[in-house]
Order: sequence, then structure tokens, then C-alpha cells
Amino acid sequence: MSKNKSKAVVIAGPTSSGKTKLSLMLAKKFNGVIISADSRQIYNDLNIATAKIKPEEMQGITHYMVDISDITDRFTAAKYQKMARGIMLGIHIQNQKNDTKIIPFIVGGTGLYIKAVVDNYDFKKTVQQDPLPYDFLQIGIDVPREELYDRINKKTEEMVENGLIDETKKLISKGYDFTLSSLSALGYIQIKDYLEGIISLPEAISEMQKLSRNYAKRQLTWFRADKRINWIKDFSEAKELIKVFLS
Repeated sequence: MSKNKSKAVVIAGPTSSGKTKLSLMLAKKFNGVIISADSRQIYNDLNIATAKIKPEEMQGITHYMVDISDITDRFTAAKYQKMARGIMLGIHIQNQKNDTKIIPFIVGGTGLYIKAVVDNYDFKKTVQQDPLPYDFLQIGIDVPREELYDRINKKTEEMVENGLIDETKKLISKGYDFTLSSLSALGYIQIKDYLEGIISLPEAISEMQKLSRNYAKRQLTWFRADKRINWIKDFSEAKELIKVFLS
């Protein structure tokens, strides 16, 4: 690892694995900021089905890459990479000037977004950009499969209880095209089908739960393939890994 580099931590894992809670605890412990790596939380007005953190839940931790794009915009991995790189380069410049270092925590379940930053994807550009001046520690949250599925099922029910139907009604009233990639987030299409009488609410919830479990499987397949990811079970394990990484 280079002394001229800053350090960043990736917190990855499938949906409902506890990334938000863990990242807040770690960011508070290690003077961190959080850069979301979630391909749906970037959109304005998509809050409940995306499990977007509320401002009052951020505990004073700066969050980037949340609520930065309109639903109708086409937001690509290349655009994410460019914006995240800009944020991280700015932090690196600050770190070069100050004794107290800021640690970016890249947090999310969109594996392509994470790899685009960590591995400096060129997206078919004619000129290869320089790698970020960072060393990365990648951490994955390991949750037993049955526990994960139970969390997903409960989280889905909580989304409906917490206003997913009303949120979907607002999206419909604004005339949004539900074939937009932004609205492919699990939940909105199923609730729209319920509101249009195509399926019952229990059927909508069951479908959301099934699709979320399948999505979690795909996320785990992606992350498990990256042997650089250190799998942890709790805050203490993550904290010790980061202490060693920063020392």
C-alpha cells in the first residue's frame, strides 16, 4: 500500500443484509462519509421500495449519490463512476492537506457500480483514465441464507405498511412510464398491478418477496466471485479489519 494514497472501504452485500446500519456505525467510528452504490437510491421520489435512508437517520454522516437524478433520466454505470470518482478525488485532495483523514465508505448492493470504481472500468473509452489514488478494503456482510430470506420477507411487508402503496399512487398520478429502468425497482410494478386490479395485495407482496430473494441470490453470486471481499458477520469483525487496514 502506498503512503501517498488515501484509503476507502467498500461495504457490500445483498438486499436486507444490514449495509445501512453497519456503514453508519463504521463511518462514525472511522471519520467516514458514505458514497451510496445503489442503482435505485440515486433517483428522486423513489424512497420506500429502494429502502432509501432518511435525512434524519443519517446521524450527521455525509451521504453522497442519493437523490441525484430524476426518474426519467438514464443513469448509467459510467455516469456513476464519473461522479463517484469526482467525490473521491476531492476527498483525497483534502486528505493530502489535513492530518485527520476522511474515509469514504462505498456502500451498496449494485456490484457493477462498485467494480466500476474499484477496478477503474474504462467503458470503451478511447483514453484510459488513471486509477483512483486509493487503496481499497472490501467487506461483505455474511448473513445465513434462511435469516436473509426472513429479513427480506419482513422488509417487504414493512414497505407496504410504511406507505409503498401511496408512494406508487403518486408515481402513477405524475404519469411516469413504469417501463423506465428507474421504476424497475422491486415493488413499484407489483403495487401498480395491485392498484389496477390485476393481482391482489397478498399476491403483490408474495411476488415482491420472491423477486427480492432471487435478486439477493444474484447479488451473492456476483460478490462471492470477487475473492478480494472479506466476509464478516458483525460490526466487531468489520471494525478490526478496518483498524488493521488503516494502520
